[in-house]
Amino acid sequence: QGQSDMLAQVPTCRADQVANVFDEQVMKISKVPVSQFLGEHVRLVLLSVTEGEDKPLKYPGLFNTADVAAITKCDLAEACEFNRDIALANIASVRPGMTVFETSAKQGTGIDQWLAYLASRRHAECHAG
Repeated sequence: QGQSDMLAQVPTCRADQVANVFDEQVMKISKVPVSQFLGEHVRLVLLSVTEGEDKPLKYPGLFNTADVAAITKCDLAEACEFNRDIALANIASVRPGMTVFETSAKQGTGIDQWLAYLASRRHAECHAG
C-alpha cells in the first residue's frame, strides 16, 4: 500500500483536534531506504530483546536515522539470555548519546518515560520560534 493510499484512510479532522499521530513503518531493510523521510517529528527504532543485542551492529542505518531507541519486551530478557549492557554498548557504538528507553508493555516499565519524552518533544515543537 502506497503512502498516499494510507493517508487517504486517515479521517479528516482539524489540526487542533489531533494530539499525536503514530505511523508504524515496517520496512524490509534491504528494499526500503532507511533515510526515507516520512514527515515524522520523532523517529523511534525498536530493539526487542528477542532479536538479540547485535541488531544495532547488523542495521546501523536504522539506528543512525532514528532519534531515540526503545528496547522492548524487557520482561523476557532473562529467558532470552539478553545482555542489556552489551545491547546498550552496541547502540552507543553506532549512535553515541542516543536516548534509549527500556520498556515492557507487560510490566508497564519504561512506558511513562516514553510518554513523558513524547510530551516534552510535542511541547517544544508547539512553542518553538
